[in-house]
Amino acid sequence: MHKFLVSAVAILLALSCLAQDTAKSKYLTFSGFMDVYYQYDFDNPASRLRPAFLYNYKKHNEFNVNLGLIKAAYTNKKIRANIALMIGNYAQYNLAAEPVIAQHIYEANIGYDISQKISIDAGILPSHIG
Repeated sequence: MHKFLVSAVAILLALSCLAQDTAKSKYLTFSGFMDVYYQYDFDNPASRLRPAFLYNYKKHNEFNVNLGLIKAAYTNKKIRANIALMIGNYAQYNLAAEPVIAQHIYEANIGYDISQKISIDAGILPSHIG
């Protein structure tokens, strides 16, 4: 019941985020994403988990969050920085070998433009495969 309530609140929050924002910051932006699901496996696994090789949509017969992201990005003429945190089955099962705190970091980086053609970026960068 607790997970259903969390999922319902997440869906309502996601729907409320569809409104236009009226106050825009020149340098700082916030964004978010939530992928919720319900799945039923006709094999009825006793552990309520799908096969071990799956890390998306893993739970059987319950509402769940596959991936929830919240991101803050700062950009000005020379400097940019991003921090994005994630929750859900994707983070829990795909990054199971990572330390628990690292499982929730999707992106954390900073960049500096040395010139128009040269820049330096460091940190945890988003994957080129999504």
